[in-house]
Amino acid sequence: DRAGAIAAYTRLVRDHASSPLAAGARLTAGRLMMEDGQVDAARGLLDAALAAGGIEAVVSAHLLARLALDADEPERALEAVAAGRACADALADRSALDADDLVRLDFDRGDALRRIPARRDEAVTAFDAISGTHPDSSLAARATVLGAATLLDLGRADAALERVEALLGRAATRDDVVAAVRDARLVKAEALADLGRASDAITVLEQFVAELPDDPRAATAWFLLGELRQERPDPAGALDAFMRCQNANPTGPRAASALLAAGWCQSQLDRLPDAIATWTTLIEAHPEAVAARAARLARADAHLRRGDAKAALADVRTLLAAASVDDARLDPTALGEARLLEAICLAATGDDRAAATTLETLLHDAPDAPLAGRALHELGLAHERLGDRAAAARAYATLVERFPQSPLAASGWLAAGEILWDDGDYAAARERYLAALEATDDPRGAIAERSLHKLGWTHLVRGDHAAAVDAFGRQLAACPEGALATDGHALLGQELLALGRVDEARRALATALLEPESCSSPELRAATYVRAAEAAATAGAWEESLDIARRFLAAEPGSPQAPQARYAAAWALQNLGRLDEARTRFAEIAAGPPTDLAARARLMEGEVLFAQGDHREAVKAFFKVAYGFGGEQAPAPFHPWQAQATFEAARCLEVLTKPDQARALYAELVTRYPDAEQVPAARQRLAALDAPGARP
Repeated sequence: DRAGAIAAYTRLVRDHASSPLAAGARLTAGRLMMEDGQVDAARGLLDAALAAGGIEAVVSAHLLARLALDADEPERALEAVAAGRACADALADRSALDADDLVRLDFDRGDALRRIPARRDEAVTAFDAISGTHPDSSLAARATVLGAATLLDLGRADAALERVEALLGRAATRDDVVAAVRDARLVKAEALADLGRASDAITVLEQFVAELPDDPRAATAWFLLGELRQERPDPAGALDAFMRCQNANPTGPRAASALLAAGWCQSQLDRLPDAIATWTTLIEAHPEAVAARAARLARADAHLRRGDAKAALADVRTLLAAASVDDARLDPTALGEARLLEAICLAATGDDRAAATTLETLLHDAPDAPLAGRALHELGLAHERLGDRAAAARAYATLVERFPQSPLAASGWLAAGEILWDDGDYAAARERYLAALEATDDPRGAIAERSLHKLGWTHLVRGDHAAAVDAFGRQLAACPEGALATDGHALLGQELLALGRVDEARRALATALLEPESCSSPELRAATYVRAAEAAATAGAWEESLDIARRFLAAEPGSPQAPQARYAAAWALQNLGRLDEARTRFAEIAAGPPTDLAARARLMEGEVLFAQGDHREAVKAFFKVAYGFGGEQAPAPFHPWQAQATFEAARCLEVLTKPDQARALYAELVTRYPDAEQVPAARQRLAALDAPGARP
């Protein structure tokens, strides 16, 4: 009956303060109150016992030191130890002291010193003094273990391992030594891990939990094992260890941290629902634990990754509300992460304006925080979605200027380049794409692929076919299976064709057409079919050209580029000698919208008629080109075909023995289209027709 004992002892102290038994009663009551969790009351009695002096004061000093250490007040513990030592020195007769009373004070001093980072070397000395001067003390083995643990804190794992190995080599018979040896096995595992011997550390811990599954230290062993497996990485094995840690002691000091780590492992394994459930268990079972706050932030991120932005936002705001009441509940890094995640959640719910405001506040309050680079990147994205391209550009510029080593710097350069590209400033965009390539740490990743691809585009739009071929070639070499690979092959083929490298162009275009649905746009897909048909035609592979054109027309007959494919098919038919089919196809195109392609098709209809010997009908077709489509008012793209049609009509008229009409057309060609490529030939024909003896 602890309560009854406390009442009896305190009554004795109160009612019989001068009794020889009062000092012992005061000490015993204080100890019982400590065990009962009555910390303040216990401290009051023990302070009184310490002040009274005597043997009881020495023991009281030890108990007061333990209370201070339990409250994480090492300086207060040192004061208690010093007071206890002074009382011991003042004793006229020390014979009544227990053999370990003073050793306990020395141990308390070492324990307090190890909790003060700047004084850990003193702690090692204190523990060494105990194990060296009092080797038979019940605290000697434990002092060795704590000395080794302190050496670990000092980064001296080799010295720590040496100490525990010496202890582990001794026969353990006394209970205190057995307990210390078990602690030493855990310290040994940590020392091995710190020395880079993770496999040996794992072996030590696995042996521990196998041999001592019910030992109170098993939970710690499982936790350490989980951390080591996590570092391997072995998330499945780590998850098992963390869950065993939690199950071994559900209310122990490692339980909350084990649940937090278990959730991270589940997240790594893409088991987000399980991770959310685990973190929920932690939050509900250990609401006041530091790990619970980290779990709420992690759960918010998991909700967001699952697409539940509202649940994520609720978690983050709960966390921030708690932090606003008690700033000490979140350290600056965690607070910044929470505010950043809040902004990302707001953006995910469609409130980009609030997201931008949150990010701007975060950057104002912590401009140099580790997450500032990420915040600037998210701010740029938010401004882009809001249509404020100038603000987005400023955010990206700040990111790459202030955080050039950020993992997001390459993405910032790329995003800045895309804004300039959309604005038509291709030269400036090209510089940003090059900077993105320089900044990325993954030369085969998505950023490198897109930067190289858009670099190729900047060369393409200014007609630098060789530079474009180089960029698209680099893209495909770096990312042969990338998201833009089909586009890369398509554009590479187009640019190779422009350079006259027909065989290479055919190979590139054929590769693109292996997966035409992977083209980023219907326009590019259509252009790829048309260019592939043209490349085959250029190589004289007419059957191939016809097949490519027909495949496209079968798949996308309503495409805006279908007329070009029909033209390619008709051109192939003509060259395959299937003139009637070719003439029909050219006529169908010519009867469509009055485009320059229609003019060209009508011209080719005339060419087929000419080849078939139907010169009169050919002249009609040529005249429809020469004087149709707006005649002399036709736009410039029509002029080459009108010039050629005029020339071909004149040739027909010569065949039809109508030299005067032919002469008039040749003269008209020279006058109307002085820069046309047919002009030299027209002048020759005029000279021939005007020569003496020319046929009338």
